[in-house]
Amino acid sequence: GKIISELLSSISEGVLILNSEKRLLGEDDIQYKARLKKLLQSSGIHDVDIVWIAIPAKDHKVVIESVLSHKKHIVVEKPWLLSADEIYYLSGLARDSGKRIGVHYQYCYLNKLPLIAKVVRNLKGVSFQGEFCISRFNRLKIPAINNLGVHLLAIKNVHFPNSHIKKIHSKYEAEDLRNVSISHPNYFSKINFLKNDEHLIERFISDFENSIIKNKIFPLDLMVMLRINKDIENLKE
Repeated sequence: GKIISELLSSISEGVLILNSEKRLLGEDDIQYKARLKKLLQSSGIHDVDIVWIAIPAKDHKVVIESVLSHKKHIVVEKPWLLSADEIYYLSGLARDSGKRIGVHYQYCYLNKLPLIAKVVRNLKGVSFQGEFCISRFNRLKIPAINNLGVHLLAIKNVHFPNSHIKKIHSKYEAEDLRNVSISHPNYFSKINFLKNDEHLIERFISDFENSIIKNKIFPLDLMVMLRINKDIENLKE
């Protein structure tokens, strides 16, 4: 949250980041919402266009409801753990308020991805696979597919929606790996993004802001999260 906060303050004046407004121990939804209302009113929310939610995923739904009540566009920091029913509910709230919700999966903004997508766009039988493993332990107690592998599924659904998932490998306490491969009988490409110096967060927020200004579809909206949820369900089966 701190890194993103510092970066956003340097590239956009219209974004407020929420990263310390966590639920207190023993606080129920009603109490949390009441406290959030006061916190948001004193945080300068009326002076921004976009609120970036960077709090624990278990509280995303309550915070999104509270921010939408202030008629603000929203970026939600990964991981996204809400169910299909919750997605439809929040989509309805956003639609009624005339605001947008985007989810921050920055690797979708790697330079090479749209170039590869253009090559395979009209091909049938394209396969997608990837690896996202980290050496750190699972301190958040979130399954690897929901916290790590989901980055790969976001790439798949944004850039290669018609491809077939061949393999998704995600694991904690393993060799650090971050790559995706796109294959076809007449084509193969692999991107290793373990280390990159691309300005991914800047591209993400710029695209989100442009989608608002130009009233165009944002590629990482809640409907994409629905498709990702379905992919996770299928992979777990």
